[in-house]
Amino acid sequence: PLTPVVPFYVELAYVPCHGDPQYSDLDFFRRVRARYYVVSALNPSSSVFNALLEAKQTWDKSDCEVTIIPTYDTETLRQWMGLHREQLSQLKIQVAASANRCTIQLQDHETSCSAYRLEF
Repeated sequence: PLTPVVPFYVELAYVPCHGDPQYSDLDFFRRVRARYYVVSALNPSSSVFNALLEAKQTWDKSDCEVTIIPTYDTETLRQWMGLHREQLSQLKIQVAASANRCTIQLQDHETSCSAYRLEF
């Protein structure tokens, strides 16, 4: 049985140490409950995503939906999403487009730049 924790709620959390499973484990996701989790890693471990799934199952039903924002589009993430599609839907976890694929059009300019926009 898991020991009870006092969760800390935030809108946005960066998954620590580039998604190193040693720091981004089940306990991290049980304690830090965010609406958005940014995973900044070139090659994230699927065990980090599994820890989020497992932890989200322990959250209160009233806790918010979750969006994972990866900085890079990786094969590991795509495979993991395919394997856990149904569970992601049940737990109300979405995976956003990777930040490296996103741009913002600059106002009054014909140029754009790499960026990711979140509105709270």
